[in-house]
Amino acid sequence: MKILHTSDLHLGKSLYGKNRGDEFAYILDTLLDTVEKEHVDVLLIAGDIFDTTMPPNDAQNLYYNFIYKLSLSSLKHTVIIAGNHDSPSFLDAPRILLENFKVSVISSADINNIDKEIICIKDNDGSVNLIVCAIPYLRERDLNDTIVSYDSDDREKSYRDSVKAHIKAVTDKAFAKAHELEAKSGIKVPVVAMAHLFCSGGITLSDDGVRDLFVGNLGHIEASVFDQNLAYVALGHLHVPQMVSGHELAYYSGSPLAMGFSEHEDKHFNLCTIDDNTISVSFIDIKPPKKLEQIKGNLNEIEQSLLDLSKGGESILCEIILSGSDEALSIKKSLEAIIDKSLIEILRIKDMRDNEVRMIADKKGELLDSLDELSVFKRLLAMQGINDEKDKEELIATYTQLRRAMSEEIV
Repeated sequence: MKILHTSDLHLGKSLYGKNRGDEFAYILDTLLDTVEKEHVDVLLIAGDIFDTTMPPNDAQNLYYNFIYKLSLSSLKHTVIIAGNHDSPSFLDAPRILLENFKVSVISSADINNIDKEIICIKDNDGSVNLIVCAIPYLRERDLNDTIVSYDSDDREKSYRDSVKAHIKAVTDKAFAKAHELEAKSGIKVPVVAMAHLFCSGGITLSDDGVRDLFVGNLGHIEASVFDQNLAYVALGHLHVPQMVSGHELAYYSGSPLAMGFSEHEDKHFNLCTIDDNTISVSFIDIKPPKKLEQIKGNLNEIEQSLLDLSKGGESILCEIILSGSDEALSIKKSLEAIIDKSLIEILRIKDMRDNEVRMIADKKGELLDSLDELSVFKRLLAMQGINDEKDKEELIATYTQLRRAMSEEIV
């Protein structure tokens, strides 16, 4: 049994105004090629299929064409769960149609119907040879019956406890099903889990686009909540590929495409192979369709770096961080001349005075898409003269809770 794990596709996401449709198409084609080359049986996509709740048409086209091509492959089944960026209702709308393409989509949880999160993968003869616990991003409203406190700290703890209880309920029921099948056939059925959440100790980067909807570590879940008998735990939400402490077979596959210039690590798909009682995990490297390069230095250093890069003939997206006395807007033409007729594109120039030039839009001034929501709110507090640390902590906690509640209202 071969299981391929990926997550955080974020179809439709741009980078400083740059449409990345061709890069997303490349990633999906690479995923399809990997399914065929590695003779994959089951594909798990652990959330954040799209970058927004209302994805643009080109992102939707990529998704549905990809699903159709998967149906033509030798793949037995695909399981997709919703992430915090996804609209549950949007993902769920074509669910019945996608089932005819051997695709199960779990867009939201229901504490009164956990059976829908337990997917039995059947062989050609109809026998079950894998059980998947497909746990989507858990919104407060999904767990509403178990969250009763209105106090901020108590509410966060209640949410965390409810997430743990839900995961345990789903996995316990899946194992009960596996034991029942084993008792009938004498054959052990492996159980794997997939979830979209932030595990304690997980690594994030400054501009990877990961939305932390809680202050500090309040919304983080220990990986030990996942049953140690699970054959594999396929996680989504964090963009850096990593193994999670607390469970020896729990992994974030990471996003297959770098979402920001801080993502320097190699990207890969995770391949879990289950052979009788032996479980192994390997990694399938993804060659990036375009390199992301962040170049720092004074004007001379940046010009030399661009000259060196232009000789390589690679397709590169660049971010320029300028030190020294030159202003971002004043060096634009000289840098464009250097990369003329090359495959290099400069998306952003930022100088030491925090002035920015977005090359796509040709505008000067700081870009909102270079800041996350919390950073903007903190700047607002500073502008309002709110400097007391206790006051700031309380306002930030309230703001974070409200933002999370608002994001969960969008279905």
